[in-house]
Amino acid sequence: MKKLKSYSLNLRHPHTMERKWIFPLAIGIIFSLFLLFLTTLTSSDGIPLLSLSLSSSSSPIFVESRLHPLPVSSSPPPPRFAYLISGSAGDGKLLERTLQALYHPRNWYVVHLDLESSAKDRVELLKWVVNHEVFNKVGNVRMIVKANLVTYRGPTMVANTLHAAAILLKESGDWDWFINLSASDYPLVSQDDLLDVFSNLPRDLNFIDHTSNIGWKEFQRAKPIIIDPGLYMTEKSDVFWITQRRSVPTAFKLFTDAWEGVLEFHLVLHHKVLHKDLLNGGSRNWAHSSYSLVRILGIMQIWLALLNVLFGHIWLFKISEKRVGSLAPVGELSEPEHEICSLVLAALGLHVFVPVTENSFFGSAGSAWMALSRSFVDYCIWGWDNLPRTVLMYYANFISSPEGYFHTVICNAPEFKNTTVNSDLHFISWDNPPKQHPHFLSIEDMTRLVESNAPFARKFPKDDPILDKIDSDLLFKGKDMLVPGGWCKGSGENGTDPCSVVGDTNVLKPGPGARRLQNLIRHLLSEENFRPRQCK
Repeated sequence: MKKLKSYSLNLRHPHTMERKWIFPLAIGIIFSLFLLFLTTLTSSDGIPLLSLSLSSSSSPIFVESRLHPLPVSSSPPPPRFAYLISGSAGDGKLLERTLQALYHPRNWYVVHLDLESSAKDRVELLKWVVNHEVFNKVGNVRMIVKANLVTYRGPTMVANTLHAAAILLKESGDWDWFINLSASDYPLVSQDDLLDVFSNLPRDLNFIDHTSNIGWKEFQRAKPIIIDPGLYMTEKSDVFWITQRRSVPTAFKLFTDAWEGVLEFHLVLHHKVLHKDLLNGGSRNWAHSSYSLVRILGIMQIWLALLNVLFGHIWLFKISEKRVGSLAPVGELSEPEHEICSLVLAALGLHVFVPVTENSFFGSAGSAWMALSRSFVDYCIWGWDNLPRTVLMYYANFISSPEGYFHTVICNAPEFKNTTVNSDLHFISWDNPPKQHPHFLSIEDMTRLVESNAPFARKFPKDDPILDKIDSDLLFKGKDMLVPGGWCKGSGENGTDPCSVVGDTNVLKPGPGARRLQNLIRHLLSEENFRPRQCK
C-alpha cells in the first residue's frame, strides 16, 4: 500500500523522481562517440588505427584465428569400377581366380555362372564368395543366384549383361565405369594401376570397338533372321534360322566391332571336262583333269586380277583334298559385289555357293567386351528416348548380337556418340584368317601381352603357367591371394595375405602397369586416333 502511494505521488510530482540513471547513460554515449571517431582515423599507409591497436595484442581475440587451413588437393578422387565376371560350365575355379586378380575394395562386382553350369558348381562359388574374409567385410561382391542361360551367338548374352548392370545400378550406384569380362579374361595391370590412370580421364568416356563399315556382316548377319532358344528354354541349344530375310534398318544405323573379317567363297567347279572325273572323285582321267584344272586356274588368275583392280582386294585361291576350291577376299564385299563376282566366275564355268550360315566364314573375330560410362549404362537401362529398347528388340533376332547392340545404341545416340574411344582395352590373339574363337594364350605370348599395353587379355586356359607368370611378374600377387595395393594394411607375416586387412581405399600405389596403360590411353586419345575413329 505504501509503495502504491509513493508511486502515485511521483506521478503527480515528477521533479521529485530520482535521476541516478542519467549520469551512466551520458558516460556511455560519450564513450561510444569516441570509439566511432577512432574508426574514422587511418595511418599513413591507409590502415585503420583501431585495427593496428587490436592486431598488436599478444593473443588473438577469436579462436578461429588459431586454426590453420588444410591444403586442398588438386587431384580428383579415384573412380570406382563395376565389374560383371561371367562364366559357364566348368568355369567356377577360373572365375574365382579372375575375381581375386581384379579385386579392390573401391569397386563393385557381380559374378555369374550361367545355367549350363551345374547347381553344385554355383553353390560352391556362392559359398566361396560369402565366406571370403575380405569380400564379407567390405560387402562389394554379389552373385546372381538365379542363373541365366547364355549363348554367345544369340541375344541372351546382351540380356545377361543388362541384368548385371541393372543390379549394379540398384544395389551400388556409386561407380563410374561398367566393365564386362568372362572367366577366361585376366588383368595385366593391378587395380591400383587402372584406378590411377582412369582418375585423370573424363568420366563420360566409353571404351568400345566400333565401326559402321559392317561389310560382309550386312549380308550374313543383318539380313538373316534367327531365333535363339536360350530366350525361352532351360537347356542350351544352337540358334535356328528363318528362311525369310529382312532389309537393313533405316530408323538407325548399324554399328559393329571394328574387326574386318574374311569371307570364304566355296566354289563348286562345273566344267565339261572336269564334271565327271573331278567332282565324282574319279581317278582314271585325273592326269587329264589336272591339266584342264591348271588351264582354268590360269584363266581365273586373269579374272581375279581384274576383280582386284575393281574392288581393291587381295584374292586367295586354294584347292582342298576334296577337290573343292575356296576363293577368299581379304577385306569386305557388299552384296552387289558378291553378285558381280558370281557372274564373272559363272563365265568361267564355275558356280559360287555362299551358304547363309556361320560356317560361311573363317571366323567372326568380334568383340563383345567394353568399358562403359555410368551415364551410358543409365541410358541403356532407362531408355528414356526409347532407342535402347528399340535396338534391343531388333537385335533379339541378330546373330552374335553382343558384337553390335551396345555399339549401335551408343553411335545412334547424339548424347553419347562423341564419347567413344575405339578400343575394347583387350589383347586378343586371333588366327589368320580368324576362326570362331581366339587362340588360347600361352607362356610364349608373354612378351606380346606386355608390349600391347592393354589392361586385359583373353582367352586363358584354366591353371595355365602363363597365369602364374602374370601373377608374379605383372600383378605381384601370391597364390590364392588378392593383388596388393595401397589399401592393403596387413603385415604379410607367416605367409598371410597382406590384403586381409583393409586400409584407406583412396590410397593408390601404381606400379609399372600404370605406365604401360598410360601409354595406351595416350595413343587412343591422340589427335589422329580419338576423334577420327568415333562413330563414323
